[in-house]
Order: sequence, then C-alpha cells, then structure tokens
Amino acid sequence: MMIFVYGTLKSDQWNNDYLEGADFITKHNLMGYKLFTNGIPFMVKTAIPDDRVAGEIWEVNEDTLEMLDRLEGHPNWYTREPVTAYDTTVVESYVYYGYISPRLEECAKENGVYVF
Repeated sequence: MMIFVYGTLKSDQWNNDYLEGADFITKHNLMGYKLFTNGIPFMVKTAIPDDRVAGEIWEVNEDTLEMLDRLEGHPNWYTREPVTAYDTTVVESYVYYGYISPRLEECAKENGVYVF
C-alpha cells in the first residue's frame, strides 16, 4: 500500500523512524492541496490546481499502516483518505489530512514545503 507523507514522516524529519522497513518510492508534489502548520503540519484540498504540497511516496505494509494510523490519530485527529498522485505515472496512495480551523490562513506554508 502506498502512502504520501509531507511532514514529520519525511526522510529528513524526526518521525521517519516509523517508516523503517518501508520502501521509499519517490519525492512528489501533490497538486491541488495546500500545506499549513501550527506547530505540526497538516494539509487540505483546495480549489486551486496550482497549490502543491511537497512530500514523498512510500510503500508500507499493513502493520506499518496501522502504526501510522495510531501515530496520526486516525480518524479523530488526522483522517487517512485515498488520493491519486501523479507526475509521469499515476500512484494510488493514502494521505493524512488535517482539520480546517477558522485561523487557517495564518499558518499557511506558501511554498508547500514543511521544514522544521
């Protein structure tokens, strides 16, 4: 199963250890989404096709997916949903979405890249 990660699970971030034993597939920009952070990163789908979130696609097994669900608080904190990622090929994957708050624009990441 494929998963798109964009924050603390990326290769250079502190939660990447949760992906130990998973296979890194590629770096990827997910279009039509916007990245926000208010201490922790979260993304939402937008109506603007050029919005993007920079991340990575990993192939994980069921045990790793269950562990990620617990880490992300699925379905109560982040929600894991299917998404179609494509650059030169189409990859069906999952992504964890955050919840929208009234102060959302205050924590937007204009370039779509999470850096701690």
